Amino acid sequence: VTLNVYDVSNNPKIETINNTMKSIGYGGIFHAAIEIHGKEYSFGGTMNKKSNVSGIFPCQPKQCPMHHYRESVFLGDCELDTEQVLSILKVLRPKWMARSYNVFRKNCAFFSREFAIELGVGDLPEWVYTLA
Repeated sequence: VTLNVYDVSNNPKIETINNTMKSIGYGGIFHAAIEIHGKEYSFGGTMNKKSNVSGIFPCQPKQCPMHHYRESVFLGDCELDTEQVLSILKVLRPKWMARSYNVFRKNCAFFSREFAIELGVGDLPEWVYTLA
């Protein structure tokens, strides 16, 4: 299981800010996603508070189009097969609806943290969600 970390947005200024913040121990403004079995899963929101769409979404690893890929952190090995992983995601979906997204309390870093714990690989490095 790998944590893929992105600079939020594709704005090069965010990358510069994140480089500075991380170097002094304050983390940064990151997008986080979990990669397992060749897929990457993350969480995003919507402005439509009536939406019934899950905020959990898959993409190709290190290819999230809304953000600039930064680095990967290996979290550990997982004994679960693809079907078991998809079952975990199915259980998580109702809790992680797109309309429930909150930049400070319920974002991609918090989702990635919960998903990693459910996969049995433990918590994320603290610097990923220091500013979350």
